[in-house]
Amino acid sequence: IFNFFLLKPYLIDRSLRLQNIPGRYIPIIGNILHIRRSLRNGTPMQYLHEQKSLYGSYYRSALGPIVRLTTSDPSIMNYVLKKNVKCYHKSVIIKDFLGKLLGMQNLLTTEDDVHSSHRKMIQPVFQHQNLVSMQSLMIDTTSIQLDKWKKQIDKRSEKSINLEMRSEMSILTLDIVTACVFGTGLIEDEKVHDIIHQSVINGLSALERRMFNMTGFLPIIKSLPLSSKLKLDKANKDLNIVVNKIVSDRREALTHSACKGSEFSLT
Repeated sequence: IFNFFLLKPYLIDRSLRLQNIPGRYIPIIGNILHIRRSLRNGTPMQYLHEQKSLYGSYYRSALGPIVRLTTSDPSIMNYVLKKNVKCYHKSVIIKDFLGKLLGMQNLLTTEDDVHSSHRKMIQPVFQHQNLVSMQSLMIDTTSIQLDKWKKQIDKRSEKSINLEMRSEMSILTLDIVTACVFGTGLIEDEKVHDIIHQSVINGLSALERRMFNMTGFLPIIKSLPLSSKLKLDKANKDLNIVVNKIVSDRREALTHSACKGSEFSLT
């Protein structure tokens, strides 16, 4: 525990500091309180903008005990993500947080040869002709969402409503991706539609809670059946059921992608 929370973070931060990388390291909790405050104020990007204004396009930071080099410099991103990708690995945050919701065998959490295999599998979906064919579907899906908001406004005498736009935009993005890859029939199935939305929203909410109260970092504690872990496990289970159904239906040719051109293989 001492090594994970104090010694290792200190040594990593010290190494970055000796390279004259600007920033500020706060032991154990890192920048969690500042990020949480920005989220609660409804300005999730404000803290990142403040840090960039203070330190420049790259700086030292920490999320809990995980020391990070935060950057918006395109040349650094190219160096890490393209030229030297095999020298860098997914962080503990990806494995212990996002991996608990999405599993460890997907494009976001896998590495090296497995990651390359996943990228090759989905590459046909993002060919130019497919992307062009998705435009009308994106517009239609967005129009449907706008109509839903308009109907909500029309039902109220004040002619105004309060919307949690982060949640609403997540739903819209999810609808667009789902419709483009798996067809509009999936989002028209209200039961499946609700399961996907609720699982993603509840799962991300549980992840956020476990990150900011640090229960997701603590050895032993992170494995206890706390409320946030139970919600996360349920979201993961429900998503797996839906995904398996989606794959099964596609293999049996019961569904089709809404985009034109070649599709990725599910064999």
